[in-house]
Amino acid sequence: KDPGGFVPGEPMATFDRFPPGSTYKVVTTAAVYNLKPTLSGFTWGPAKCTKKGTIPGTNTTICNDASTPTSASTCGGPLRVMLPESCDPGYVMLGLAVGGTAMAKQSDLLGVNSAPPIDITGVNPSHFPPATQFTTAPTHVGKGGLALAAFGQGTVSLTALQNAMDAAAVANTGAEMTPHVMSQIRNAQGGLVQQYKSKLYKQAMSAQAAHQVRTLMYLVANTSIGTAYGIFPRTEQVAAKTGTAQVTVTPNAKTTSYIDDWMIAFAPAPAPTVAVAVVVPHQPTYTYGATTAGPLVQQMIAATLAEQRAHGVT
Repeated sequence: KDPGGFVPGEPMATFDRFPPGSTYKVVTTAAVYNLKPTLSGFTWGPAKCTKKGTIPGTNTTICNDASTPTSASTCGGPLRVMLPESCDPGYVMLGLAVGGTAMAKQSDLLGVNSAPPIDITGVNPSHFPPATQFTTAPTHVGKGGLALAAFGQGTVSLTALQNAMDAAAVANTGAEMTPHVMSQIRNAQGGLVQQYKSKLYKQAMSAQAAHQVRTLMYLVANTSIGTAYGIFPRTEQVAAKTGTAQVTVTPNAKTTSYIDDWMIAFAPAPAPTVAVAVVVPHQPTYTYGATTAGPLVQQMIAATLAEQRAHGVT
């Protein structure tokens, strides 16, 4: 392994796992509309932090984009506000309301704990804790662990491929397709031997639930409160979610903190033809998914849409 912990020769997009941070709020939101629709009217705040004692089993408070109330920013409201502004304490309380069983089920519906059946080697499953872990008390499990998992922290870890598949499932009316690299096989004379045929992998959520999540992700990039606002041209009609995952490790008794910066997105939102996930790991603690991963996603989506237009893809 290199000093960053990566394995040379293995594809990072399918092999390495990172805490997804706030991109996992998409999964939490999907769990609401797909499995707990009675929570679709959920409202929290506005406030800066959760109150002490509201997370069962711990006095820990979760503040918005900060570790203390002094440096936290106020957030909250209904889901149409909470997701665009990426309200951490609001999603803590939403995740607790959804519950560990539904959160684990929605994760499994997306294939989070299975290795995606892509036609290459070096593919790892992502990880979301089983529901049984949320009924015990140690660090990162129990209700405290569920609170962290709801906004992509704690023991949750995703590959870039899995996060792209999550975005694509929302874009594709809840149908998660089998990922693949091979498009065609041709012989030495250029004749077509085999053409890849799209296959359903999992029905990750209902079409209605996917539509609701898609609408909220569109607001992330197209309203002034959205964390991805201003990154994409309005003409591209991008739906997105940012993620800024805080990671603390203690190698050789020396504590080090860094950020894994994420963004997932798809476009054009009314009829998507491209879905993207970008993770930029091991970044300084002052960085954000929007400003670090965002420009990369913007370039990838712009280039793909331009290539599709050039070939008449609609």
